[in-house]
Amino acid sequence: MVLLAGLVLVLGPGRDFACLASDDADIQRVQSPLALEADFVPADTADWQSVAAEEHSSYGYSVATVGNVDNHGGDDVLVGAPKDDSQGGGGAVYLFLSDIWGDLETTAAWAVGGGDDAVNFGSSVAGAGNVNDDDFDDFIVADEDYKAYLEVRPGEWNWTQAGGAFVYTGNTEAELSEVPIWSYTGEVQTGKFACAVAGAGDLNDDGFDDIVVGARLYTDRTDDTENGEGAVYVFYGSAEGPNTEPNWLIDGDQAGAALGTAVSAAGDVSGDGIDDLIVGAPKYVNPETGLREGAVFVFRGGSPSASVVDAAWVVYGGQEGAEFGSRVAGVGDVNGDGFRDVLVSAPLYRRPSDGALVGAVFAYCGNGAGLDSNPCWSVHGDQPGGGFGASIGAAGNVNGDLYDDVIIGAPTYEEPDPETGFLGAAFIYFGSDEGLSLWAGWKASGDKNRTDFGFSVGSAGDFDGDGVDGVIIGAPKYFRLGTAYGAAFAFYGPLEPAPLYRSSLPVILRNSD
Repeated sequence: MVLLAGLVLVLGPGRDFACLASDDADIQRVQSPLALEADFVPADTADWQSVAAEEHSSYGYSVATVGNVDNHGGDDVLVGAPKDDSQGGGGAVYLFLSDIWGDLETTAAWAVGGGDDAVNFGSSVAGAGNVNDDDFDDFIVADEDYKAYLEVRPGEWNWTQAGGAFVYTGNTEAELSEVPIWSYTGEVQTGKFACAVAGAGDLNDDGFDDIVVGARLYTDRTDDTENGEGAVYVFYGSAEGPNTEPNWLIDGDQAGAALGTAVSAAGDVSGDGIDDLIVGAPKYVNPETGLREGAVFVFRGGSPSASVVDAAWVVYGGQEGAEFGSRVAGVGDVNGDGFRDVLVSAPLYRRPSDGALVGAVFAYCGNGAGLDSNPCWSVHGDQPGGGFGASIGAAGNVNGDLYDDVIIGAPTYEEPDPETGFLGAAFIYFGSDEGLSLWAGWKASGDKNRTDFGFSVGSAGDFDGDGVDGVIIGAPKYFRLGTAYGAAFAFYGPLEPAPLYRSSLPVILRNSD
């Protein structure tokens, strides 16, 4: 134990913590695990990798598990390439199936482009669940700049960037049609409709899965005082697919709030048996402080919501400009208490001690009636400019211990050797009965400089039906022979820590008792 200027530094065995404690209740206690840290697993050792065939395609800009779209083998994955022109249109997506041996196939089973009006088709992709109850999983593809014919000014119509979302459905042979079963285009010029898309679960408890679409620059044309408030659209599923008109349209109700920048199914956090929805608004002004801290809202399923005032739960970022809510994710149950938990990113979070831009991620745990108002876990990056929290996701159960885990991307991270440049990285934090681990139990780094490895991350699903998930990581600037193509990497579970070494890790901030 060391006494330093009224603070006590305790070095002890236990869980290898260094605790900076204080008898002043206004001072935060800093806990940082010291001793053991997992080494980085290089990208070129991935169990599966796919490099784009077309240069400058931004392949890997978006990645997602989409469930089992053909009911063969295990789960399948989708990779978005919004600058790929090879499939006829601006952008493309590629579907890779898992085979009967529990591996991802190396050749895409299906690929489609966005067509003549596409600009960035594949800018976001997600599993949609089963929107038409046909026993096959479906998926949703976004183009936040898709062109549509809109009234851009009173009496003036034009083809303009409106954004679009498209749902494709699975079938037994995975001979998916290139024509979506459903599509919807935005209603506001440059409103960034479909900047984020997700399967929403079953929000109205009718047995059909629903989808949610964010439009971060949406502006209600009847009220120009709320320019850029953002909005969220929910479409209920049905036997024919998602409804043709939104069942919910939630606007940000505040100029510049950017509601809908991030959307995700939350699962049933309210304990009423109906799924709920989580939405991020990274530029939202906290009405209590007057600062643009960002906010995250949870809307309960069961009945439509129309405004942020309908939210059952809201939490603010606590730091101006941190863009809290830039990414959100329902992450299952990370502490095994039977309640659903969520993850929130603040990629522009600055370390209070020196103002360094390190990024931070927060978990909020369910309590049976909703979510706790204070985070049950938080971690910030240990490297200024590393991009920690630029992407986050549910990892599923990657180590087979029955607890859900989370994955966080840092696409400009300089590791393992700063002299090798910005390799990018992804970090997995394991769940346990005490919650998420305080340090990354598994980490991967890019194998080339400046490829944006970790720009997109997520669960890859369960390929072989053993109950253990893998993860998928995108590197949209991955290059061959000096030219950027883009790539995606999958690591199969179980994922256990790589060789360990002694190191200090990102600090964990907890309020002093």
